[in-house]
Amino acid sequence: MTDTAGNHIDEGIAAGPAVLLLSNNGSVALRTKAGALLRASTLGEFFDPVRDRSANPFGIRTLYDQRSQRFFAVAAERGGGANCSSQPGTCYSRLLLAVSRSHSPGSLTGADWHFFSLDATTDNGVRTEMWADYPSLAVTPDSVVIAMQMFPFTPPGVEPTADSKVLKIRILDKSRILEGLASPHAIS
Repeated sequence: MTDTAGNHIDEGIAAGPAVLLLSNNGSVALRTKAGALLRASTLGEFFDPVRDRSANPFGIRTLYDQRSQRFFAVAAERGGGANCSSQPGTCYSRLLLAVSRSHSPGSLTGADWHFFSLDATTDNGVRTEMWADYPSLAVTPDSVVIAMQMFPFTPPGVEPTADSKVLKIRILDKSRILEGLASPHAIS
């Protein structure tokens, strides 16, 4: 697997009963537990059903949930153009979520995965001018929990100040996600 997306590699591995899901900022792969490659794609191709094709997903995290016997993956994306920070409302940030339809997906496509795109800029339905990075992922018996570091949209070359960064947590209804429902409602 190679990383083609950026300065650092966000690597991950999730182990199910029969297959492994490996990921980094550039690619996603399914392998047998003996190491044989089953399927591979770029991170962008994996999230094609829900991503903006002009943006590249990044910061992928993966896990296997023993209780539901499903793989979960989350990545972030942002875009809107180089000047969007000076034009409020034109920048966007999304969380891209994927959940396998079984404990042993045979592909990296919609045939074996449910895909979701969640607006990361909103807080309780109110739009902010912040974008998500460093997503993390956890599951409970009833919820999918995604935490992320939020940064203000700034012009190119301008770094946000330390006091302008915030932590955001999204708690999603796990049963809706497992069913592949189009809008996984946030619990909080």
